[in-house]
Amino acid sequence: MIPTALRTLLACWLALIGFAALCGPEGAGAQPPDGGEGEQPRLRVEGLVSGPEGPAAGVRVLLELSDMRIRRQVAFLETVSDDTGRFRFDLSEHDMPVFGLQFNTVSPRFQESLEIIEASRAEMPVRVELAVQPGAVAQGIVTDSEGTPLEGVEITSWAGVRPQVSDEKGEWEVFGLAMGRNQLTFRKEGFADEFLNVAPEGPVTVSGLEVVMQSARSLRGRVVDQSGEGVPRATALLRFPGRFQQTAGDESGLFVFKAVPKDVTGGELHLEAKGFLPTTHEISEADVSTEGEAESEEARTYAIDNGVFVRGHVRLPDGKPAPGSIVIAGEQGGPLAPRSMVRQDGQWELGPFPPGEEVAFTALPPNPVEIRTAADVYLEDAPGRGRYVGGVDYWPAGFASDFTATLANGKVEMRRRDKGERGFGAEVVYRADWDGAGNEIKGEVEVVGMRQSGTFSMRRRYGGAGGPLAGEWEIREFIDPSRLNVAPVRKSLALPIITGTTALDLALVPSRTLSGQVVKENERPFLDGEVLILDWNGSRVFQPRAEIGIAGRFSFDRVPDGVFRLIARSGDGQDSVGPVLARGGAEGLVLSPEMSREDPMDD
Repeated sequence: MIPTALRTLLACWLALIGFAALCGPEGAGAQPPDGGEGEQPRLRVEGLVSGPEGPAAGVRVLLELSDMRIRRQVAFLETVSDDTGRFRFDLSEHDMPVFGLQFNTVSPRFQESLEIIEASRAEMPVRVELAVQPGAVAQGIVTDSEGTPLEGVEITSWAGVRPQVSDEKGEWEVFGLAMGRNQLTFRKEGFADEFLNVAPEGPVTVSGLEVVMQSARSLRGRVVDQSGEGVPRATALLRFPGRFQQTAGDESGLFVFKAVPKDVTGGELHLEAKGFLPTTHEISEADVSTEGEAESEEARTYAIDNGVFVRGHVRLPDGKPAPGSIVIAGEQGGPLAPRSMVRQDGQWELGPFPPGEEVAFTALPPNPVEIRTAADVYLEDAPGRGRYVGGVDYWPAGFASDFTATLANGKVEMRRRDKGERGFGAEVVYRADWDGAGNEIKGEVEVVGMRQSGTFSMRRRYGGAGGPLAGEWEIREFIDPSRLNVAPVRKSLALPIITGTTALDLALVPSRTLSGQVVKENERPFLDGEVLILDWNGSRVFQPRAEIGIAGRFSFDRVPDGVFRLIARSGDGQDSVGPVLARGGAEGLVLSPEMSREDPMDD
């Protein structure tokens, strides 16, 4: 038996050991052996801010966090780099499959920097290094024409400098300026905008700058059409030498500029509205209020020009509609040329165009190249058994799509409808057998009405609640080139001299093949480069180039009947051949300087 006194002493000793275990290195409140920071979350960002001379301390790091499933910002976080230039963000509260991370640095000593990265959950933790360059500082005072300091003047710069505001003494400071010319804009309601050029020669402070702002005048106007009716939501751009202002009209066409400068010499009012031609009006003293005058209740009217709209159908050679074709206006067809995608019923519309002009319209065949692409599809439950809705977040070709999907009797069917000109005008259908449980689906693709088909595969990346198809999938597809065998067609149209709508139908034509070989003067073939094709008038044909392949061979497979000019140039730009003449359907054509004097029409 243990004596009572000894038992009491033993109990106290055990209690002390338990308390030490609770509070000591191995207890619940212990700090880990890595330095006392606790177990670090895996969903984190660790970074370093570095300047030309090494780590940069005291730099504000702003993080805009986006969920890439929905391409939306979900959080805005901020921290400051420590003495070693390091910073950290804990993202544990923002768990998601794919993170979009946009970093901005802000510091009086450095120019603002920007870094954007995308990372999946599996790639966490992310480590990033942000490089900053020294920046200059501009300081000064802003007053009115009487010398009174102005408070609340907003100072901005086109160079990406963070906006600042003047204080009650009119004093202001802008930091992070780049070396060389910077233009600062000073803006305050009731005053005309003022501009100041600052050109620091190094990371210095430019002080003693003075800006005087003049009381502004106003310009009130109303945009009307040729019949005098108000044009809703017109865009008004007021331009003066070295400056401009922009505003939008209301539903009745009314707009107001409140910061018109004292001198309106050379001023122009540029008006644009959907369905109307851009129109420009010169500005005079009669258009604006006098200095110090209250805003007039009367608004001057400015007419915007109506134009001519052209609409019609694009059809295949057999007379059927050609959805997915693109109609382009103009001779050259550059990226800014007006264009319209042909709808499922074959209809298209373009405009407005100036009355009385002659405009060329070219119809391009649907999707002349094969598609190999991948995208992220997001599906969620919709009302109705086994039915889902969703969309594509982005495609490499640069357009979005709406999706619907059904799952029944061990079969999946998805239908895709593209948005924008770069997609198919027709509906795309995906069909596959699927048990409703696996993480991969494989099947066939059909582009409805366009004789195009292919295969697709879907792999689940992130599951969602609500049904077997809900969640995020990566879809990959291969669609064979079109087998329509049609070529572009161009037709010029003399527009009527009165505004309104006119019709123009376009029929695609059977395609021909134009192929051949490119050789140099020493009869050795080009091994790298491209061949450009122009029509007889020197305008572009909308299959403008073909790559030069093995033994100098090239081929155009969608050429209409006619005579064309061909120009060949090497990949390094050192050698070129042409222009020479060729005809759609010519086989085995050899491009060489000697042939530039031969006309294939004589053959």
